[in-house]
Amino acid sequence: MIEYPIPRHLKGIFTVKDFERNSLDGKIVCECGCENFKVLYFGNEYKNGHIDCLKYKDGFAMNVTAVCVSCGKEHLLFDLAEHGFDGFINSNGIKIPDNELKEFNCCKSGFNIEMQIETCDKENFAEDFTGAEKFSAEDYVDAFNWLVINLECPNCKKTFRDFVNIELS
Repeated sequence: MIEYPIPRHLKGIFTVKDFERNSLDGKIVCECGCENFKVLYFGNEYKNGHIDCLKYKDGFAMNVTAVCVSCGKEHLLFDLAEHGFDGFINSNGIKIPDNELKEFNCCKSGFNIEMQIETCDKENFAEDFTGAEKFSAEDYVDAFNWLVINLECPNCKKTFRDFVNIELS
């Protein structure tokens, strides 16, 4: 069985649809089996349904959290303060409180969520960041370089391509 380089915070909910070299394509499925989620976010929202980093206190923040419409479990999909190369390696980004999250709506029926993750190269990561650093070779899965999150409303079929599309290195 192939061991895909899924970021640790997404293990158990990220179902791989396609994998090529350092690029993962997949969808989010709750542990209960549901594929429909309410989407909470913090970020600068544009009219086209795209979000980006937003100034918060003395830095920038972005967060996307999925809440299963069936069981209510929350799944943190992305936080600029802790995920991707910038968050995991450089500790860029500000952690924001949950009460700052807003709900992204279409038909109030939730969304199917697809993600594309560009991982960093395991060998390059091991050469650059292990040893005297605080990282191990296996940490490369959390230092991903690029993230795309696409949403689709199962009710009206409207899609929000590139809801998140962010380079993280």
